Amino acid sequence: MQPDLQRLRARVQQQLPTWMTQFLQTLDADQVSALLRLADFTATASELDEHEVEAFTAGNRGFELCFASLQKYVMQRIARAGDEPERLLIEKAVQNRAWEECDRAAGSEGRKQLQKRLRGLVAALDKAC
Repeated sequence: MQPDLQRLRARVQQQLPTWMTQFLQTLDADQVSALLRLADFTATASELDEHEVEAFTAGNRGFELCFASLQKYVMQRIARAGDEPERLLIEKAVQNRAWEECDRAAGSEGRKQLQKRLRGLVAALDKAC
């Protein structure tokens, strides 16, 4: 790969998490998955990032406290997965859409149930990749 193309790809990968929550929040789940795969999204996870993801899936830490670590983790797993992930995983863990918006799309489960379902989806990503 050419050096300029490598730098551009690295820059896109660096900026993509912010773009997802600011400028690309209205993309649908299939478009997000395709973009992550096309960009071959990768992120370096620190020990703290890994701990936060584990704490979230175990129910020991809330979503908001773990969002930055969860977002990178989920984005990287989606980029490598063969199957299309559930919409909730992308809409909340990647795009950080409002809980109310995710709730309407899911059929009025409520925030507590959505967060519980999200924990299970994040935990299942490890098994899928």
